[in-house]
Amino acid sequence: MHKYNTLIKSIKEYKIQTFILSGIILIILPRIMPLFWLFFIIWCIPFAITALAINLIFGYGGLLSFGHATLFAIGMYTSAILNFWFRINHVETLLIAGTLMSCIVSIFMGVICLRATKIQFTILTLAFQQIIHAIFHKYPIFGTPGIELPTLLGLKDYITSILWFEIKSPGPNYFLFEIYYYYIMLSFISSIALMWIIVNSSFGKALQATRDNELKANFLGIKVGRVRLLAFIISGTFTGFAGALWVPINGSTSSYIPHWDIALEFAFYPVLGGSRTFLGPILGAFVFKLIKDVAWTYLSIYWRLVVGIILVLIIIQAPMGIMGNVNKLTAYISLKLKPPIEIQAVNTLKIPISMERLNDEYIVLKNNGRKGYKMVGWVISDFSPSGKQRHTYTFPARLANNYEWVLDRGEIILLHTGKGEDKFDKNEKKFHFYWGMDQPIWSNEEHVIHLYDNKGKLIRSFKIL
Repeated sequence: MHKYNTLIKSIKEYKIQTFILSGIILIILPRIMPLFWLFFIIWCIPFAITALAINLIFGYGGLLSFGHATLFAIGMYTSAILNFWFRINHVETLLIAGTLMSCIVSIFMGVICLRATKIQFTILTLAFQQIIHAIFHKYPIFGTPGIELPTLLGLKDYITSILWFEIKSPGPNYFLFEIYYYYIMLSFISSIALMWIIVNSSFGKALQATRDNELKANFLGIKVGRVRLLAFIISGTFTGFAGALWVPINGSTSSYIPHWDIALEFAFYPVLGGSRTFLGPILGAFVFKLIKDVAWTYLSIYWRLVVGIILVLIIIQAPMGIMGNVNKLTAYISLKLKPPIEIQAVNTLKIPISMERLNDEYIVLKNNGRKGYKMVGWVISDFSPSGKQRHTYTFPARLANNYEWVLDRGEIILLHTGKGEDKFDKNEKKFHFYWGMDQPIWSNEEHVIHLYDNKGKLIRSFKIL
């Protein structure tokens, strides 16, 4: 327990060092990890970005889309066609072209599909998906079943341009594991950071409002249609970027990508990982790909059956997604690691008749743990429901009789609102502390009491209605 507390404290106090250490691990990862697992991570990253994009419209917007496999394929095929037919080997040009084309298609697709909501929206995106699949599968320019792109893999003696530098590959794995690995990691981290900014912006909050209550959001002046369209465009743009990013890894395109089967898989990522969490969809994409690849490798034609059974069991056991359960477990562990000082009750007073009567208003705290806690420097704060801090009280180092106090097991603190002399009642095992106020604190409106330790860590909260 002590070791765990020390680890958490170190991470919080040394965030910069932790960030640097993570960067070092990412840099040396290609040197220490087997090529199979390294390739698996690189191969999954575009799908993780796609999962993050889908969750913008699904988890934050409340709309289930089956059309993102199409947008992934648009980015993929745009990049592949420019490389295969026009011999463009500049990676940034291919990524920008694929991303822009997906953005344009997502505008067109969003304008049409967002005329409806809920299940009708989902069916429209699925219909759009099948139309694009038929086009990609039929016309020769898209290849049948796809376009082979050995050039982007950076084979020996082939020159690839990345970040405006020409790179000549000495071997077949050089570009992918020596150059493109760092490029795709940087793209992945940048995508996560940008999406974090979006979902936590005023636009992200407006999108969540349309998900929770469309009518109320409209009443508050939020342009629901515009917000959803913009969210769909942003989501589609991220997805197209992921598709273009995936082409050099796979070395080919596939007309099977814009198929309803893949569309269902894409939509399943946030469900599996946790659509109401930010990083859940990313975890869902990696877990799904791992289960699918292992089952496909060892179970041949029965892999779909096994994958289906495993996923059903996971969803039953984790209805909030994997990350949702992880967050619940983390919160539970965090709560167990906190000192068991409970805010048990608050005795409120509406109108004090005298200063003596004012002390009849008090907060009750009790140590329910197995050991004593020295609460010197701990703070009680009074917050309004909106989060505005109004009053604070800091527990002293000594009582009035110069007694160094410790809240032992089973002992109680009464923090009175009025004035008086801090003391300890041995018979009742109660400490009496006095705030020193000349009027009630906990009456007339809602309050939230926060208890912090002497390092500012929140221990408990208590709401007074």
